[in-house]
Amino acid sequence: ATVTKHVKLSNIVLCNLFRNPALLAKMASTLDIISEGRLILGLGTGWFKPECTAYGIPWEPYLTRLEMLKESINVIRSLWKEEEANFTGKHYQVKDAFLEPKPIQKPGPPIWLGGSSHRIVDIAAKQADGWDCFDTKENIRRKVQNLKELSEKNGRGRDSVEVSHSSYVLMAESLDKALELAKPYAIARNESLEEFADSNLLGSAEEVAEQALEFVEVGVDRLLIWFPPDDTSAEAFCDQVLPHLK
Repeated sequence: ATVTKHVKLSNIVLCNLFRNPALLAKMASTLDIISEGRLILGLGTGWFKPECTAYGIPWEPYLTRLEMLKESINVIRSLWKEEEANFTGKHYQVKDAFLEPKPIQKPGPPIWLGGSSHRIVDIAAKQADGWDCFDTKENIRRKVQNLKELSEKNGRGRDSVEVSHSSYVLMAESLDKALELAKPYAIARNESLEEFADSNLLGSAEEVAEQALEFVEVGVDRLLIWFPPDDTSAEAFCDQVLPHLK
């Protein structure tokens, strides 16, 4: 935040179970001020139970986690906007709560939700500014259409929620060689190699650029890129792929 001036700052994504939403609202406001209005707050229900078990954080059933996420968004937005915030929910409550100084962005930083379930899409259509998913192109096409219909049904514009897709980039001389590199990633995600290939960007620079445009065609507004932990992949992407996308 302090050494950059233009790049947006976010996270993919914060587990809602980890922090009380009132505390998170204050932390997010502070970071928005430090970054001069560049924060995007990414939230999710949480999915990795061992994290909670290891840290002694109560793990809740999925439907309960969804309820908690919806309430958290209400608490956070209230604290960002209201002089004194009041909210009484099943899981969270705030009473005559102050949050000062307020975020630079008004009425607050954008809130993006992460997750590929239909229930997350429904919450995003009602309450969020953006939705980040990790899925195959055909599934994304279907869910984006559903997102637009739900947004309209809830009195928002069809394009009121931006869509991003989180994607690994594995570059190689050919698609076959990239698929070899992808095998451990597919195993780690418990996916077939075919599923992984349809959800990510693999192959030569030209192939990766072509696949990126295919995600745009199914309704993705932004690609959030994950690179292997090396010193060359990000530079290769910028030098070799981006020229094909301009």
